[in-house]
Amino acid sequence: MAQMLVVQRAVTGAEQGEAEHPSDILDEVRERFMVRGTRTAFDWVYRLRSYAKKVVSNTTSLGYMMWSEDAETVTYRDTSLEMIALRDFVASQVKRAQRDLEDLLLLHPEECRDEVVPRVALHRLKDDHSNSQKGWNFLQDPRNADQLRSGDDWLFNRVLDNDSLRDEMLSLTEEQQVNWKKNAVQAYFSKLDNFLEQMLLLIHLTAGQPARGTELMSLQQSNTAQGHHRSIFIEEGLVSTVTSYHKGYNITGSTKIIHRYLPKEVSELLVL
Repeated sequence: MAQMLVVQRAVTGAEQGEAEHPSDILDEVRERFMVRGTRTAFDWVYRLRSYAKKVVSNTTSLGYMMWSEDAETVTYRDTSLEMIALRDFVASQVKRAQRDLEDLLLLHPEECRDEVVPRVALHRLKDDHSNSQKGWNFLQDPRNADQLRSGDDWLFNRVLDNDSLRDEMLSLTEEQQVNWKKNAVQAYFSKLDNFLEQMLLLIHLTAGQPARGTELMSLQQSNTAQGHHRSIFIEEGLVSTVTSYHKGYNITGSTKIIHRYLPKEVSELLVL
């Protein structure tokens, strides 16, 4: 709002003949109020900010965090966290996500995933990181056709070929028309939402330095129609995420691009 008022003042002044062009008035305002060493509110704010930064840089911070001598325990105030507990937690979440994926693949308890689900060798998957075509992702790369040839219709065919799944998921009308059962489909998509939440947690925990929430929620698997490039890639058998870091943009005028790589187990979950 303040910027618009300054622009309005410049335009009005030019129309009234105070200057040949509004930019001349803008230059005058800038020199009067935004130059250091003058008695202006801007100069006062700038000097106060510089003083505060000096105080912060010369003041010892309180010791909120402390590591143990063996670097296996970190303490924040009166709360301690052991690294082995964190590793066990991540491992349990990976196993939970694997069980949820098997549920989404409609596997019965007596079935083994390796025997039912086609194997995908992640190290053989290729990706063209420079491809900006709308809707493109590495699953569409023709070099991956031999690895992903049955991916599009595998689950649908599994429902059709399995008697129990067909009875659970499909219904036959009097006109001999096949329909999906609404309750079964809703239950399936509810499980899918839970699995995606689990994957969000694993990406946050296992991809190195955690991303900010705004970075994490901006991940896209495919290029968009608006020209935004995808942020999920695959390289040497590992899925990578690419996010932009905007902190300090107002000062530096540039963003930082951060690459993070997921471990093999999490990469496999994301691809499948």
